[in-house]
Amino acid sequence: MSTEATAFDVLHAVRLRGVAPTEAIAGTLDAAPEQVQAVIDGLQNDGELIHREGRRVSGYVLTKEGKGRHADEVVAQVAGLHEALSHVYEQFLTINGRIKEMCSDWQGIEDDVKRWDAIDALETFDSTAQVIFKRAGEVIPRFSRYGRALSAALELLADGDHRYFTSPLVESYHTVWFEAHEDFLMCLGIDRADEGSF
Repeated sequence: MSTEATAFDVLHAVRLRGVAPTEAIAGTLDAAPEQVQAVIDGLQNDGELIHREGRRVSGYVLTKEGKGRHADEVVAQVAGLHEALSHVYEQFLTINGRIKEMCSDWQGIEDDVKRWDAIDALETFDSTAQVIFKRAGEVIPRFSRYGRALSAALELLADGDHRYFTSPLVESYHTVWFEAHEDFLMCLGIDRADEGSF
């Protein structure tokens, strides 16, 4: 069952991705593409989104006005919740290095047996990740989506679609994890470069 995307949902999805077509936004939000497009049209009329054609990626990007509205709404959402979200983020960081290592190692695996070992290890890792995103979702509800998206990626990976470990072209485990990390940083006002987390 799809959800109904709000203007903030769409702005946030685009902000996380940088450039995003309608289908990608709808996939991220688990919403119907036609409903998402209606929201996009409204945001374009308000001057908060524009469509950009690129050689590699085409899609919607935030304008200066869109970035300002999005930033204001993020601040309003986190007001009074900073300490609680910071506590969950500390838990996230305790396993962040591990998933980066696992994704890096995956790139060099060609043996099927080792691939299955890596997927088994990811399933074990995911059990801890799910607890973290459940706690994050109790602070800011949209963080629950990351847990569901990670589970979906892991299921597709276990079914044999190896893109769902690290490919940036699908909602892979790595793609979802990176976006979740970016969301934490955005909410907490942390600069990724200052933190040294890439």
